Amino acid sequence: MATRDRDILARVSTVRSELENFVSYPFSDQSPNAELPPLRIHHFMLWTAVCALMLTTLSPGGDANMQVSDSSFASISTKRSISDIPHILVNSACLSGLLLGWYWKRQGHMFFDEPGQMAFVLHGLLAAWELVFAAAVNSSSINNEGDPFPSTADVATLGWIVVGIIQLVLYFRYSRRFQKFGKWGRFFRVVGLVTLLQYVFFFVLPFMFVIGGVPSASSMQMVLAFYAIVPFGLGLVELSYWFLAVRTDRREGYSYHWTHWLGAATWPAILLASFISYVYMILFVFPDV
Repeated sequence: MATRDRDILARVSTVRSELENFVSYPFSDQSPNAELPPLRIHHFMLWTAVCALMLTTLSPGGDANMQVSDSSFASISTKRSISDIPHILVNSACLSGLLLGWYWKRQGHMFFDEPGQMAFVLHGLLAAWELVFAAAVNSSSINNEGDPFPSTADVATLGWIVVGIIQLVLYFRYSRRFQKFGKWGRFFRVVGLVTLLQYVFFFVLPFMFVIGGVPSASSMQMVLAFYAIVPFGLGLVELSYWFLAVRTDRREGYSYHWTHWLGAATWPAILLASFISYVYMILFVFPDV
């Protein structure tokens, strides 16, 4: 009887030790996420296919019925398309990660359980909306149906608002979900606040100039300056907390799947893509307007 009790106590102790290790290091090598597939060539092929689809669909020159008689307008349109390439590269990676995560989740893997993997949801939703909306507009133009909606600009704005609200809800939800995972809970909270400030800034500032009447050249220069300084200033705040979260993971020895690091890299990549696009537009697009 005493031997049986000792065996039971030993099993209970083993189970408790395993649970404590899992709570302390939830994404270690013993985690079910270790069963996720390693990085393979077909993952790059998927990213290439999604990137090609987005480049084709989101390009302003993709309208088959566009009759451009002004060569300067065609040049500006082409340059504007080039400035979108950095964003498309990052967004296509996020959309590819979202598709892979959805597929692996259906296969029984524990996906969307690491902080970096949440980037595929947060940024992939926005990329999916942009792709669907651009495809609808291009399809209507090709079929000579004119504007497919009561107002394309209104629907685009409404879509941005809806996606923004979803992102804000997810950011603050993830801040609570990952608050015990290094510094990622604080990172999601800060990025949620930064996203809220950015949406308020981008939607409130134009209305201020509309109320004030036709903007002058100086006021337009001020708008461009604000649109350059404010997002990058907020982005630097976001980047500092991102660096703190990554450094904490490395210092405490967390072991994550490669999809976590890919997703985590999208936050600084988006900031870099915005910087490259804006510099390109200042140098090559704005002088031709």
